Amino acid sequence: MARPPLQYIRLVTFDAFHTLYMPKGSVGLQYATVLAGYGIHVDTDVVQRANKEVIKEYRKLYPNYGMKTGMTTAMWWQEVVVQKTWIKAGVPEDTVKGIIAEGAATLIDRFNSKEGYDVYPDVVRTLRILKRKGIKLGVISNSDERTKDILASLDLSQYFDFIVTSAKFGEEKPSPLIFEAALRNMGVSAFDALHVGDDYKTDYVGAKSVGMEALIIDRACMGASETEPGIYIHSMQELIPLLASP
Repeated sequence: MARPPLQYIRLVTFDAFHTLYMPKGSVGLQYATVLAGYGIHVDTDVVQRANKEVIKEYRKLYPNYGMKTGMTTAMWWQEVVVQKTWIKAGVPEDTVKGIIAEGAATLIDRFNSKEGYDVYPDVVRTLRILKRKGIKLGVISNSDERTKDILASLDLSQYFDFIVTSAKFGEEKPSPLIFEAALRNMGVSAFDALHVGDDYKTDYVGAKSVGMEALIIDRACMGASETEPGIYIHSMQELIPLLASP
């Protein structure tokens, strides 16, 4: 399927995590490193699998950081994700209870800045060139309030005209409401906007539901792009010729 020309695009919005930046090493490594500081040694791969399972389960049970159940984002990360991940990885529950407050605070602080993340190598040049072309840029992310601090710490916030997080807005992608709010904020029609993210349902389906163009960034070439090649890019720099003026 041929990809349509996108020279008319005036606004490009991006997902954040796994689109603009990635965990330094891996989430499992960072969770295991904190445990090692307490003399508890757990295989990094075991922690990584446990974390993925816990995140998947508790995003369903307590969506958008449990906001509608009265949770704060700090409570969601500490009492749900970190605690459950360590227990699921095999750390005794009594041991976890003894270290969870301090250990979770360490992880939350680490994942609040460039200490916890690396920018993908194809991102900065792409953002710089798109900005120079006069295209408006924004972030629409299913994330908590730390995203603004993370982007600033990674020297990325300078490129964006706005940052919308689900925790602040109160709705998560793929809800059309969060996309529509971003469009209204910038005074741009959906027809003139493109969203780029790494998840088919939250990013592609969500953006298309309001009439935006959408692309999925698939740097690892996982194979799904073979069935619908027109909706995938494998490097952020593919956006540069796609959005070039005719």
